[in-house]
Amino acid sequence: MTSMSRRFRISVLLAALALVFSSVPSRAQDFNFNPGARVGFNPQPDPPGFGLIPVDAGQTVRLNVVCFEHQVGHFPPGPCRGELMFHDAAGNVLSRGSYDLQPGRVAALQFTPKRDKKGDKVGDLVGVVPCILPAPGGRAIPSVEVVDRLTGHTTLFANPAATRMTDFNNGRPSPGSLVGFNPQPDPPGFGAVTVAMDQVVRLNVACFDHQVGGIPPDPCRGTVMFHDAQGADLARGSYSLQPGETAVLDLDADAAVLDLDAGATVTLTPCILPAPGGRAVPNVQVIDALTGQTSLLINPAATQMSDFVR
Repeated sequence: MTSMSRRFRISVLLAALALVFSSVPSRAQDFNFNPGARVGFNPQPDPPGFGLIPVDAGQTVRLNVVCFEHQVGHFPPGPCRGELMFHDAAGNVLSRGSYDLQPGRVAALQFTPKRDKKGDKVGDLVGVVPCILPAPGGRAIPSVEVVDRLTGHTTLFANPAATRMTDFNNGRPSPGSLVGFNPQPDPPGFGAVTVAMDQVVRLNVACFDHQVGGIPPDPCRGTVMFHDAQGADLARGSYSLQPGETAVLDLDADAAVLDLDAGATVTLTPCILPAPGGRAVPNVQVIDALTGQTSLLINPAATQMSDFVR
């Protein structure tokens, strides 16, 4: 057993759970977005929308995008291309970049407010509106973080305010609401999250215990994992739960980076691939390793991956 594997901590809550780990050493810091967004077969993109994010001079706001790397239904993963940007409260572009990602890869665009000549102090907030314009193709999952520049801790994590902008205008029902009896799994999608070396990231799975629409609850089975920014597995396990049972997969952030000089943070993407059957409800915690306190609780960026594609 490697030293990395020993750092992985698996907890079982309420009933039997079998978790099998695989550990793949890889650096998670080396990621950039590439230029050249290209338009695919659909000329009418329908992007997700974010609200206003408050950022002060001691913080950096980061817009992440993950290119989902697993098959959804009958469709294999594809490359993700598009644009990332930040606007100010008047609509001006503060920063802009493009991404061109293979499945599993992560890109990020950052913006740090600058203090003006008046000597703005930490605590003076600037309103920033993140924006992503994905081109048709792969399933791009966005998320936004506000990071403390001194500690590297994420102090705010935001998923899109709506899966699609048409959701704000009584758009058509999402395909994710129409796949209830589709035998092909349509998993939820998480955005990338930055975790500091003194933190633990935890992926929880709860098997829903109640009847839905006259259908009784069933057992929940599937796979949970953490990927690095290159799409490689850092930890992986399987779960088999009766209704009402919960399982968790933990990963210490410092176990994800073999090179201690690689940086004080690591970018991780939580992932769950539920098998057909019961209703597995996932979420992610970022926990202070010393105090055990939860600093962030993250729900999926979309209920179903098909919500990202019209």
